[in-house]
Amino acid sequence: MAPLETFFSDDSPMDPTVVEETQTLWADEGVQEVFRRGNEYHLMTNADHFITSAARILHYDYLPSIDDILRMRYPTRCSVTSTYDVGEMRMMMHDMGGERAARGEWVAHFPRPTAILFLASLAEYDQHVEEAEREGEKKNRVQESLDIFEAVLEYPPFHNSPVILLLNKSDIFKKKIIYHSLTHYFPQYDGPDGDEDKGREFLSGLYERLAVRHGRHYVSRFTEATNTENFNSIFSFVKNIVSRNMISRGGLL
Repeated sequence: MAPLETFFSDDSPMDPTVVEETQTLWADEGVQEVFRRGNEYHLMTNADHFITSAARILHYDYLPSIDDILRMRYPTRCSVTSTYDVGEMRMMMHDMGGERAARGEWVAHFPRPTAILFLASLAEYDQHVEEAEREGEKKNRVQESLDIFEAVLEYPPFHNSPVILLLNKSDIFKKKIIYHSLTHYFPQYDGPDGDEDKGREFLSGLYERLAVRHGRHYVSRFTEATNTENFNSIFSFVKNIVSRNMISRGGLL
């Protein structure tokens, strides 16, 4: 078989057998079992979307759909600033890299943010932190997220900034919880196996207890990054909180 780069070079036609063989492999029960155990080797959660769309994506005139773009994954390794118009308000959002090496930049760049939008993944309850493994440590990704969340709550300059917790990837969590028992990763969970609502409630409660412990008020929402209607409502929700905080800081509330 020819090297993989041969199939994807700009000046070579796509071999139709690539699509056929990809679909045949994906239909194999052994491959499906490997996919279900993707948490054991850090398989990207968007893999099934792109593999099942192979015929469309590998077509010569392919253009990415909105869904394709929303399902792309690219780690934020440094600060990325974006501006959004939400109704009559223009918001500037600074996306800070979540990787361990990037966290030192957070405080230096934004000592007094108007609001903190903390994004956490529900779907990573069964995965370990890759960076920690390279350092000889085995740490659950949700636990890592909880540690970061607590550090944000504790940092004095952030005390007057409202915290908005977005528990993301609830759609992927719904699929995973059927195969991967939450109790296996969090023995303190006493709800029924495979119960999406109880599982979400449990994970959300872990963050809530930290906020209560530190006397911080926060609000949370379950989200799906690929659901545009869901995120439109989230932006409106964030806008209202930011507006109230700006008015409060100005002494008008």
